[in-house]
Amino acid sequence: MKPLEDDREFISLVGEYYVLYRLAQLRVRTYKLQDRFDFDLMTTSNIKIEVKTAHKRIKFDQFEKADGSHTSRYGWQFANHTTNIRWKEGIRDLRFTERFRTCDFYVLVCAEETSEKVVSCYVIPIEEFTSSKIIWIPENGESIWKKYKENWLLIEEENSKRIGDVIDKSQKLASDKKLYPPNTFSTTEIAEMFGIPQSYVTVWCSQNLVNYIPFKKTLGKDLYRITEQGVKDISKLVNKEPKIDLEFKF
Repeated sequence: MKPLEDDREFISLVGEYYVLYRLAQLRVRTYKLQDRFDFDLMTTSNIKIEVKTAHKRIKFDQFEKADGSHTSRYGWQFANHTTNIRWKEGIRDLRFTERFRTCDFYVLVCAEETSEKVVSCYVIPIEEFTSSKIIWIPENGESIWKKYKENWLLIEEENSKRIGDVIDKSQKLASDKKLYPPNTFSTTEIAEMFGIPQSYVTVWCSQNLVNYIPFKKTLGKDLYRITEQGVKDISKLVNKEPKIDLEFKF
């Protein structure tokens, strides 16, 4: 088999689809995004995930031993930087700067040295991610990232929390609607009924051209609730019938 390190784009795809597979096992619905985004994956609950994939490699320590040799060790290296190329007097100068992404989680995928087989993954919250330009994870796993190894529960819990927040908001909205005076309509609903700008309805209410009921919402904002008579008034103003089945006829 041809070593995948000859094709960085392919091994990156392997990592991204592996993460999609693992999240699907947890019933976390996730989608792959286009390259123009600052992260690779996003769940339906708007969790943004950056995936980094690397092959196992050998790393030599910078300093020599007394016999002139270098200590070597196996592990995975992940780049976390932006490369800036500068030319000075015909000589190319590479500068690496830290890259701060707008994601919620980093997932580091560790693959075998010469195959696409995934050895392990590290799920790291963005607030815990280091500002280092290079992330090194040794083969024995003993590093500051040890507690995040295969910690998929972090994404699963965050997903459940965000879905719960959406449900709570929906329930609150439904509860607020129960507080509305019966047989009344919002200015937005009226605008949709007649195909007119919402601002028109608001102005007509303020000028007492239509029948309405003042309603104070929990946020302290006064709203207009249009009565059935108000719907009839607006129908005469715009010379249209509402696009909705009401219990009364004009």
